[in-house]
Amino acid sequence: MASEFYHKILPDYRDMNNKTGNCPPINLLIVEDDGGIGLRTWTSEESGSANGKEYYMFLNVKEAEEFKKGLQDAIDSAKEKLGGKLGHEDRAKDSVE
Repeated sequence: MASEFYHKILPDYRDMNNKTGNCPPINLLIVEDDGGIGLRTWTSEESGSANGKEYYMFLNVKEAEEFKKGLQDAIDSAKEKLGGKLGHEDRAKDSVE
């Protein structure tokens, strides 16, 4: 059985406030299941069923470590560019599912 570790609704980078109506927020779910790491995404306007645009990616532990390093490197780069300032407003929302 999969264990959930992160589930947030995040803005689409192309239009973070969806002013165009074409870029709905995206659910991001991170799970561990049988020793593998799953990254699942779907737009928040969809149920997450097979009928909608849903993507479920698999990473083994080594690949997940590489992903984590890439994410940490991007965070460090953003912090450096911000020079200690807060930067962008919080836009991630808790999932209600």
